[in-house]
Amino acid sequence: MNETVSTIEMKISSKERLKRNFMLIIDSYIKERERMGMMTSAKDRDEVAERARKQIDLL
Repeated sequence: MNETVSTIEMKISSKERLKRNFMLIIDSYIKERERMGMMTSAKDRDEVAERARKQIDLL
């Protein structure tokens, strides 16, 4: 029983850590996109999106 509870607590902790890290990535992505002006190239926007995707892949 204790082992099961311990496993559940560990999974909850991992899930919360994953959520926090994802929120940091998405917040960073949003801020970067907001800083971009109308004249920002599609290439620059794509690079920001790709960077966010790579960070998420590393989670």
